Amino acid sequence: MIFLKFFLAVVANQRSGNDAEILRSVWMAGIIPFIVGLGIIFNGLVISPHLVKLKERLAQPPKPPSPLPTALTSKTTSHLVADSALSSGAGVTEDTTAHLPETVAAPQRREADLGG
Repeated sequence: MIFLKFFLAVVANQRSGNDAEILRSVWMAGIIPFIVGLGIIFNGLVISPHLVKLKERLAQPPKPPSPLPTALTSKTTSHLVADSALSSGAGVTEDTTAHLPETVAAPQRREADLGG
């Protein structure tokens, strides 16, 4: 961007008219790459070190687990407690599914329904 500013200013001074004004303003095309470069430098100096530290913390082996508690005995079906609600015959669903009535004859069409 800086090179274009000085180089094209020299070239524009040798010409006259609209061409010289265009050559003097071409350096502005370098503003966008310059800002992108500043963003890359900012990323490399500020953001990337934080990401590296985070990855290092995640890559470290986990801390050793605390000692295991004493093993619990497993229960079998003979150890289950009978619930009074279940013993009365109540099930998971409330009622059985209601069946739809037998086929119903379709109502007669009126002339208004036929579009007439």
